Amino acid sequence: GTQVAHTLALHMDLVPDELRSTTASLLATNIEARGDHLATGFLGTALVLPVLSHHGHHELACRVAQQRSFPSWGFQVENGATTVWERWDAWTPNRGFYEATDDNSFNHYAFASVGDWLYRYVGGLDPDPAHPGYGHARIQPRPGGTIDRAGVWHDSPHGRWEVAWQLDGGDLSLDVTVPCNATADVVLPAEPAAISYDEGVASPPQGATATGCPEGTSVRVCSGRFQFRTAVGSTMG
Repeated sequence: GTQVAHTLALHMDLVPDELRSTTASLLATNIEARGDHLATGFLGTALVLPVLSHHGHHELACRVAQQRSFPSWGFQVENGATTVWERWDAWTPNRGFYEATDDNSFNHYAFASVGDWLYRYVGGLDPDPAHPGYGHARIQPRPGGTIDRAGVWHDSPHGRWEVAWQLDGGDLSLDVTVPCNATADVVLPAEPAAISYDEGVASPPQGATATGCPEGTSVRVCSGRFQFRTAVGSTMG
């Protein structure tokens, strides 16, 4: 019944399809019962936020990421961290430094692995493993919590990918750069007819195709720079 047990089971596809939603809800309930805090270590922290976002609990994942009280990433920042610590309790106000100094790095990937979730689920740049080297990516902005804008970039073998989005009231704007010889599926939370493109035109750019999908609309684009604008629909998140 721990957070890590549920997270690993979902991530490693060990849960039967008919129980995945229930298992994800149990994970979410566990986290909410702790005041939106994690109780995870090396094995679970890298996976718990992606698992939440992937199983319909993205809003909770964003609240956890933005948490400021102990234990959290925000707690580290509030207490002077400029890099991510190895332990949630690497330093606390009531105890000071963790006593085992040889197991207490203040710049460690274990919890800094949250960066992967920030890129793929918040920034919205998710490379397709079937196309190594960022030959194809899924781009899907996901606001949540008080996060209403994000921007990410990545220098791939094909060139630089860029994604920048902003939510202003009910309007979502998205700017995308796809490098040479690469393609992307841009997923937006609206029907195809509700999306405008570069300079406000109503039809997709030349060579692009827009089709409906469970999240709203998926637009397949090739190399280039693209702008998308739409009112946020009920499928956001």
